[in-house]
Amino acid sequence: MSIDFSPELIEFVDGLGQVDILSTTAMSLLRELSAGDLSSKQLGIKISQDPTLSASLLKLANSAFYGIPNRVSTVNHAVSLLGFTAVRNLVQGLCLIEFNHPDVGLNDDAKGSDFSAHSMAVSKMAGFLTKKFGFPTIGQGEAETAGLLHDIGFLLMAATKSEEFVELVKTYRERKEGDSEDHPDGVQILDLEKEKFGFAHPELGAWLAQKWNLPLMIQEALMFHHGDISDCLNRESATIIQLANLICNENEMGYIPEGFWGDADPSVLRFLDSQRKLETYESFPHSLQKEIDEVKQLYDFVFSGMKGTGQPAPAEQPPNRDVSKPSELKPKPISQPSVSSWTLLVPGLPHFYSDNTGLGGALMGAFAASVVGCGFGLSSGNMTWVFGALAVAGISWIVSIMTS
Repeated sequence: MSIDFSPELIEFVDGLGQVDILSTTAMSLLRELSAGDLSSKQLGIKISQDPTLSASLLKLANSAFYGIPNRVSTVNHAVSLLGFTAVRNLVQGLCLIEFNHPDVGLNDDAKGSDFSAHSMAVSKMAGFLTKKFGFPTIGQGEAETAGLLHDIGFLLMAATKSEEFVELVKTYRERKEGDSEDHPDGVQILDLEKEKFGFAHPELGAWLAQKWNLPLMIQEALMFHHGDISDCLNRESATIIQLANLICNENEMGYIPEGFWGDADPSVLRFLDSQRKLETYESFPHSLQKEIDEVKQLYDFVFSGMKGTGQPAPAEQPPNRDVSKPSELKPKPISQPSVSSWTLLVPGLPHFYSDNTGLGGALMGAFAASVVGCGFGLSSGNMTWVFGALAVAGISWIVSIMTS
C-alpha cells in the first residue's frame, strides 16, 4: 500500500528536477539514518569522520537534558551510554541543524534554529508519548524519527521555493496579527499553503519520506500529523506525532509559522477512545509535566545554538560582583585518567584505571577463570578444556582492548 498524492504535488515535485535537499552531505546521512541502513559500528565511523558533527553530538550528550554524571568524551562512549537509537536520533537532529546553517530560504520570521529546535522537541515528546500510550505497533525509535521529520515538508519548500515560502510566512503573520476577529479559531498555515502551492507541507513531507523509502508508518505520520486521521492505516503513529506536535506548540516549543492549532482532531480522540487510551490523553498535561519540562530544556538548548551547558541560568548575581569587564564562561576541563599501554596486556586492567570497575572486573574474572581452566586441562590431559580456556582468554583480551 502507498499514499496517493495530489496532482498539484506531483506537478510541483516534477518541476523541481534535482531536489537540492537530497544532495547535501547532512541530508544524505539523515536519509541513511532514517532508513535504518547503518549499524552501530558504521554510525560511529560516520560521525567520527565529521569533526563538527562529533563535537555537536558530544555537546548535546553532555547537556543537562541527559544528566550524565561523568563527562561523555568520545563518540563510542556516547553510543554505549545513550544507546544506538538515542544517538541516531540526536545525529538526525544535528543533520537538520547543519542543513539550516546558514538558514536555507528562511528569514527572521521562520529561522532554521526555530525549525531544528521544534523538530527535536517533537521527536523527544513523541518518544515519551510512545511509552505513555504503549501502542504495540510503534516503537520509540520509529516515533522519534517520525517526530524529527514531521515538518520536513517546510524545509523542502524553503530550500526549493525560497521566495514563495518567505512570502507565505509573511502573509501568515499579517493575517494572524490583523484578522483575529475574522478567524476566531486562528489562521491556519495549511490553508495558506494550499492557496499558494495547491498542497501543504504534510503531504510534501510524506512524499519525501516515500522518496527515501522510509516505512509507511513514518510516511503516514508525516502525512496526517495535522487534522483528520480517518484515512490513515497506521493511526497509532499519526496520533502520537499529532499530539507531540500539539503539546510542543502549546508549551512554547513551536516553529513560528505553525501558530495556533487548538485541541487534537476529533478523529484522534475517537481513535484513542476505541483503543481505551482516552483516559491517558485526558490526564495530560499533569501526568506529562516532567517530560514537558525535560523537552523544554532540550528545545531551549538547541534554539540557543547549543550555547552553554543546557543548565538553568542562576536567578541572580552576587551583589559585589565586578562587572567592569565581561567574562567568558568556559566549562571546567575534566581530567581523564591516563591508561598506560602495558595495562592492555591484562584483560580488564585498563578499565580499573579508568574507573569502569564493573566491566573491568568481569573481564579480569573471565581471564582468571581461563587461566585456571587451562591449567586444569594441561594437568589432566584434557585438550578440550585447554582450547576452550584459550578461546575465553582470547575473547576477553580482544573485548578489553576494543572497549578501552
